[in-house]
Amino acid sequence: MKKKVLRIFAVVMMICISLLCVGCGNTDANPDGGDINWGGGTGDSNTPDNLYGTKVLYRPDNYDYDAGSGGETGKPNDYYGQYAHLILNDLFYLYAIPNDSISDNLDNFKNEQYYNDYYYYLYDSIRYKVDTIGKVTKTKTIGGEAKEITENGGQEYFIIAADTSTHWKWSFNIKYNQMEVPLTQTTTYSGMANYNNFVYVSDFSQSINDLANDKIIDAETYTQKNQQNYINIFLGTSDEKDYEHYSEFVKTLEYVIYSYALDLEPQTVTVTISTETNAPAPYKVSIGAYVDVDAALTDIKALFKKMGSFVGLTNRQITKLKNWIKTNVIGLGDTIRNDQFYDYSTGGITEILNEANQVVGFEFNQQSDTKIGELGRDYDNAVDTIVNNVCEKVSIGEETDGSDVTIDDRFLASEIMEYSKNMFEIIDDNNFPIGSSATDENVLRPLEYQSAVLMLNKPMGIMEVDVAIKYDADLDGTEEGVYNMDKYIDIIVELNYYNHDADKMFVVDSKKMRVYDGPYSMTFEGVDADLPEFHGTAMLSVSNIAEEGKDLLVSQEIAGVEGQLLPVKAFNPDVGNGILKTDVGINGYGDDPKVSQKPLILTGMTDVRKYYNIVEPTDQELGNDADRFTYITGRLNPKKFSGSDGSDYLEITYKVLKEKGNTTKNYKFYTGVVAIWDADLKQ
Repeated sequence: MKKKVLRIFAVVMMICISLLCVGCGNTDANPDGGDINWGGGTGDSNTPDNLYGTKVLYRPDNYDYDAGSGGETGKPNDYYGQYAHLILNDLFYLYAIPNDSISDNLDNFKNEQYYNDYYYYLYDSIRYKVDTIGKVTKTKTIGGEAKEITENGGQEYFIIAADTSTHWKWSFNIKYNQMEVPLTQTTTYSGMANYNNFVYVSDFSQSINDLANDKIIDAETYTQKNQQNYINIFLGTSDEKDYEHYSEFVKTLEYVIYSYALDLEPQTVTVTISTETNAPAPYKVSIGAYVDVDAALTDIKALFKKMGSFVGLTNRQITKLKNWIKTNVIGLGDTIRNDQFYDYSTGGITEILNEANQVVGFEFNQQSDTKIGELGRDYDNAVDTIVNNVCEKVSIGEETDGSDVTIDDRFLASEIMEYSKNMFEIIDDNNFPIGSSATDENVLRPLEYQSAVLMLNKPMGIMEVDVAIKYDADLDGTEEGVYNMDKYIDIIVELNYYNHDADKMFVVDSKKMRVYDGPYSMTFEGVDADLPEFHGTAMLSVSNIAEEGKDLLVSQEIAGVEGQLLPVKAFNPDVGNGILKTDVGINGYGDDPKVSQKPLILTGMTDVRKYYNIVEPTDQELGNDADRFTYITGRLNPKKFSGSDGSDYLEITYKVLKEKGNTTKNYKFYTGVVAIWDADLKQ
């Protein structure tokens, strides 16, 4: 009952404020520290007197992702392209052309016990997996009885075997030496047999002794002969910044990364392998309806420039990328297995002959001395390790000490502007002009707001913060009393409080709202029956603070009833040596200018980006809507306010729920503070 009385009281006062535009209060603060005399009115909105102003974070209409990530004119920074190239580069050198000079991080999943012994057999796992070596000691005809091969005047020999059914989805056909037969090869010819999805090879133009002692063809010779050819096919170029010469594989993975960065599911990627052995184009990639990978990549880049929210990748998106690679690049499943290797060098292999006395296959009789080992290149761990560690190689900026800002140091592609004093306080719809003509410097603009920090200049005992939201879907203005119920935004408005003494940020209250296209109104029961109560107004009460923050509240009598207040100390506008100040703050939060004319841009080249964290949804927060909606927003990084120059702060966080796959909807909205309700805090 007491809470209801306070609510009615607050609503009445809000109406009074809307009619009279009156703010009152006589708060005193001790600038030298010591005991604080908490002051204010009795259930009053004191924003004119008690604010330096409001610091706002928002997603701008245009963000230069090249300049924002350290690129220069003529030297673009296609960091998602580099990321794609380096991922495939490490996968290539681990599974296609083994190379001891590959990234150090790949050593973490080499099983030294077996890898060093079989390293020379491991080339070209992208097209088929060489998983068997052994000495052929017996022979038999199909259906016959096995006999020692020497009984027929034959000579024992070594073979290696490749499973052609295990090729990657991103594979290709091309022949450079005898092992590299087309994936569809079914004929039998001298030195090679294709049988039951396996290719067996014994003739390497070397003696059997060389084969046994020197591990088939010398690995260095093989690498020198074939590495560049394979690089040209799989990577296109060995230089991750040579964007013009990326292969279709690299460009396709880049397209996928851009898709996930936009929280979109990539279109289906299809790789068609050429049936010609030495085809100049050994594969072809198509993406959804795109037969041209370049067109798909161009379009997704343009969409990212329009709708992107940050630089780098979030952990959630990196996890999606790992799973996509395992499923679509490699094809993990029944036919793709990890790198178990069989060594029958001490015997146990029987050759099988047809009626024409041709070798058509082999039987492997496992013995106690047969070596079976995992090579350590299992795909799950390999992909996870590569995708994680390659993040550290891609630069999206530069620290003051000259070191790189990397994909792991993701940051918002946002801007900061400031409103002086009570400029962020609104009275009615007149505070929200038509978006397309909002040229007056002293207005509240329609933006995709992410955060609004209420910079209190005096300590306050807070009861409630009421926030207005208006949606003008077409940004062409609204008519009084006219609402379009088919156009709306869904938004979560959250009030956060950082307590400097406890060094902890608390969620005070959170409201999920659907705001329909139309004017903002102070009529709390809704303008008509179709509108929900308090349409466009989020009333965020301190009594709803998270459980661990309840102890911060102070209970006392307010306007004749028992109420709760949240004691919030003044904000330090000079935190970080004033790094977050725009021209408004630099000029003392006065009247010139009242609204930032020179917003701050978050980039990889300044420390401003470190003062805001990326906020993304959890499955618990979105619930049943997790497959339909997403958002990326930002809020202050409390770690930056924990030092000796830190301070308490109140912050409104806006979480605009975006419809996945809807790339045309306008998500800009108007917002402002209707009232900050405070009261005397008795000591």
